[in-house]
Amino acid sequence: FHRSFLLPNNQLPIYENVVNRGWVQFTDTLWHRMEYVIRDPSGNTSTCSFKVRSVADVSGYARKKQEPYFQMLAFDKENEILTEGLVVRMPPYILYDSVPMQYKAGVGPPNSFAPLHHLHHAEVPVHHFFHVKIRLDTIPVGKENKLMVVSISRKGEIYNEQGTYNNGWMSARARSFGDYTVMMDNEKPTIVPLNFKPGENMAKNTEISFKVADNLSGISSYQGAIDGKWVLLEYDPKRSKMFYVFDEHVDKGAHEVKITVYDERENKATYTARFIR
Repeated sequence: FHRSFLLPNNQLPIYENVVNRGWVQFTDTLWHRMEYVIRDPSGNTSTCSFKVRSVADVSGYARKKQEPYFQMLAFDKENEILTEGLVVRMPPYILYDSVPMQYKAGVGPPNSFAPLHHLHHAEVPVHHFFHVKIRLDTIPVGKENKLMVVSISRKGEIYNEQGTYNNGWMSARARSFGDYTVMMDNEKPTIVPLNFKPGENMAKNTEISFKVADNLSGISSYQGAIDGKWVLLEYDPKRSKMFYVFDEHVDKGAHEVKITVYDERENKATYTARFIR
């Protein structure tokens, strides 16, 4: 939807010549005609017209009830949310308006190390990053560096928010409201050849390619070598494809390719194979 008025902390530069920030106040009880005109870049126009009026006595009209909330967050002040297992610190002016924030903690998903913290609603926008700190239920001793704060969408999609461990807590920067918990990634990425088999003659191929994937934290860095010499790998994350276009550095004969991939939690995977060019 698109509001007909600007929220108190809306600083977007796309709104120009807005009268009274879009707020309309009537001083009578007459009917007034409203018209919305929407135009796309090609000049196509749609119009919506309707009438409104003010009434002095609103006792007969149903008002939207205010939902119970955990804490009121002021848009123009620093906000701190303190619970037994969650700490949130938000600097001033990162909210577009003051928010009656809802919060609850629930059971974390399988393989999580903390409760699932429902921090208001993901649809409510946040203008900048804020700090989130989550206490762990259990600590995988010796694997603390594999832990990470994750956000989980309504569809169950898991996103790595990274983070660092300290004394039983995970700290990270968040960019939106939503559901947060802590999970661990100690599995290395997978590397599978796409257009060749080990030992295959690739004289007719223009590139050598691989399917690269990671189960949770995501691909962080990679490097490739042929016959022990560095080569420029290209990575297409949308297709999970990593490839090297053959050039003058790979002449005819037998060669060895080596691909090394790290995920964001520093799990390392290596693939080595021979081929003929």
